[in-house]
Amino acid sequence: MTYHIRNHRRTAFLLRKAVSSAPRIFRNSILALAALAWTHAVLAVDANQPEAAVVKITSMVAGKRATGTGFVVRLEPEVAYIVTVAHVVEGDKNPSVEFYSRRHSTVQAETLYIETENPRGFALLLVRGDRNLPAGLGVLPLASASTLQTRDEVEVIGYPQGGGGLTVVTAQVSGREGSEWILTGAVDAGNSGGPVLKDGRVVGVVTRATDKFGRANTVMLLRETLNGWGVAPVTAGETAPLEPPSVTAAPAVTAGPKLTGARRLATLEGHQEVVTDAVFSPDGRRLASAGGDGTLMLWDVVTRKVLAKVEGHAEAALSLAFSPDGKTLASASADATVKLWDASRLEPTGEPLQAEECRGGVWGVAFNPDGNSIAAACENDTVFMWNVPDRTLLASLGSECDAPFRVAFSRDGQRLAAGTADACILLWHAQTRAPAGVLSKRVNNTPVLSVAFHPNGKTLASTGGVDGSGVVLWDLATLQRQGEPLRGHTQPALSVVFSPDGETLASAGVDQTLILWDVVARKPIGQPLQGHTEAVTRVAFHPNGRTVVTASADHTLVLWELVFE
Repeated sequence: MTYHIRNHRRTAFLLRKAVSSAPRIFRNSILALAALAWTHAVLAVDANQPEAAVVKITSMVAGKRATGTGFVVRLEPEVAYIVTVAHVVEGDKNPSVEFYSRRHSTVQAETLYIETENPRGFALLLVRGDRNLPAGLGVLPLASASTLQTRDEVEVIGYPQGGGGLTVVTAQVSGREGSEWILTGAVDAGNSGGPVLKDGRVVGVVTRATDKFGRANTVMLLRETLNGWGVAPVTAGETAPLEPPSVTAAPAVTAGPKLTGARRLATLEGHQEVVTDAVFSPDGRRLASAGGDGTLMLWDVVTRKVLAKVEGHAEAALSLAFSPDGKTLASASADATVKLWDASRLEPTGEPLQAEECRGGVWGVAFNPDGNSIAAACENDTVFMWNVPDRTLLASLGSECDAPFRVAFSRDGQRLAAGTADACILLWHAQTRAPAGVLSKRVNNTPVLSVAFHPNGKTLASTGGVDGSGVVLWDLATLQRQGEPLRGHTQPALSVVFSPDGETLASAGVDQTLILWDVVARKPIGQPLQGHTEAVTRVAFHPNGRTVVTASADHTLVLWELVFE
């Protein structure tokens, strides 16, 4: 406990000096005060001190008891997210956790994720319930980048296997092998899963220890793993716990580190035709994708493995949408149907949604955030709305414009927008289904291929239409453009989406690139990102706001991690 131990040692030194120099008559009083002061010094835990976020973990595997360390990376109401290394808890789905501020008392945790195939992999534990979370529980911020160098001194916090309380040792970085730092110092096996700190920030996680050396994964590897799990950790510079992801309140990346670009995490292969759409589930654990051959695929975001694959439609699957509760996936197709699927297994639930008036394909589909209705854009110039619980048709929304391509609801569920084949952008009041305006009149034959509401509901972004290669931002109060289009693509932009916090816009297009935009500055962030060999058809943000997926005509999907400094 470097931070408290130093204060404790100083306190003890001064008290011993006072006792030794005091007259005998006062010594008992001083000793009593010393005991009281020591008790308060040890038991008072500041949530801003590192030890307030470090925990002792005990697991039982095949009748054998193992101990290790973990630390809190995120706090939500009634939930603590704790990171450790896989071998500390492997084989025990519900290990015991002891918090520093509630010593000699354990609570049961839940192993949410674990990298069992990686001997140096991570595990993520959850402790739920207010009763199980002590007052003053802290969160350790992660360094935004790996800044360690050989000979740097770091602090390693953990619980030695020999017993005793939390300890802190000073170690030195002696080198690096692959993704692991090599540390010299008294790093114990019980430190496994514990944090490596420099300047109060996590720069690594202890993976194992021997008599002479300790080893630790880099903070960047931890970041990548947490991003894959859909968990947004606190980053150095953030001053408050993050709010949980939600479709009604932005999760997210609050003021703090500056976004500088993105790096490619992985390429997902499995489709045999153009990938027309890709969407994350609301909890961020699954990714659904649609193919030009009618195939639907469901992916595990963490392992990046295929969970399910079905021939969902007789013709091309064109659009996907998860219900707000994540239990249902809707797919729209050129076969003129909208199908609803059990989102955990890609099994159909009931008959397809159809309307006699819908002739031609269904190009876009979206759930209202209340989960009770669904909208679909039909090729015969109409947007249809169905009631989800009983699957009855609620409305047929026509206009003087040509076929609608994509549809989107505002986050509050009050507005519905559709972009059309002849450059119109149509708005309706979602509850009454009454027209709410037209943002773009017919000016050319360039279709509006994508529309997206800003989380605050005051701005709409569109691609195609009036400015084929640019991204246009619209003021929904005046129904007018907000300045000039955002120009960066060299060929038509096909897809646009806002980040959950509304600070970043992502666009993708025929030029095979992904561009990130600063919404306030209206400027691109970094250079255009190229991860595909053909047109990028779709872009979507993960609910954590730190991961992006792109779908492409090259039959692949690419996962991107946003980079901050």
